This record gives sequence, C-alpha cells and structure tokens, in this order.
Amino acid sequence: MDKAIQDKFLPAVFGREMLSWEKELVKAAVKRGGLGIRCPTETAKDAYQMSAEGTAKMVEAVRQGTDLVEEEHNDQLREVRREMKARWEKEQEENVERLVADLPKRPKRALERVRKESGWLTVGPSKQYGFDLSKEMFRDRLNLRHGQELRGAALGV
Repeated sequence: MDKAIQDKFLPAVFGREMLSWEKELVKAAVKRGGLGIRCPTETAKDAYQMSAEGTAKMVEAVRQGTDLVEEEHNDQLREVRREMKARWEKEQEENVERLVADLPKRPKRALERVRKESGWLTVGPSKQYGFDLSKEMFRDRLNLRHGQELRGAALGV
C-alpha cells in the first residue's frame, strides 16, 4: 500500500512525478506544508500502541470480570490520544525542519511562506465562496506550495 501511495496516488494528485523530499513532506500536517498523507506501515505501530494503551482499562475489566468505569476509560483514551498527538507533532516538526533546511532556495521559500499562512487545503469545496477548484487549479496550487512550476490552469492549458 505504501508503494501505491508513493508511486501512484501522489503523482496522480500532483499531476507529475514527485521529488523524494516531497514524498516525505506530504506526510506532515497541512499547517506544516504537507498533506497529512502518511504511509500505513509507518503509522501501524503507533496506532496499535495507542489502541492498546487506550483500551487497557477495558481489557482489565473484561479479564477480571468487573464493571468498566466508563469515565475512567474515556479519560484514559483522551490522555493517550493527547500524548500520541503531541509526540507526532514533535516528530513532524523535526522532520519538516530537517527537510526544509536541505531544500533549494525556491521550494524552501515557498514552504516557509506556506507554513506561516496556509489554510486553503482545509476548506471544503464551495462554489458560493470560490473554493471549487478544478483538477488543474488544485494541482497548480499544490505545486506552488512546494515551489514547483505551474502545470496547467494558471498557464491557460
């Protein structure tokens, strides 16, 4: 599945072959310049750990034949999610900083700008407000985010 995401899906979304640094960057959150598209084999271990830790009280109640205290279970789930999210965000920030530091000038400047002021990817399509981008316009905006050449809509192709 990872290979399909990296070699098929992402090039189809961007309308071109992806550079190696872009394949890494898309894994980061939108606010960090990515798309939040993580490979399943990279997230499976953390997801399993979060599930095991988050359901520990439930498993204990089943094994001991006791009643589950729902509030304790919910508190545990919230805490595990909060800790995992904080860890993922820290790892993402470190990875993005490392990636951006090694980039050529143009994509580096584009990503530094995007990381300060980028929200269009999190807005749902809306014809009323002009957020109904064509495939070509969407691809061009993604390419601009990465400091790459425009491919279609903006060029009148």
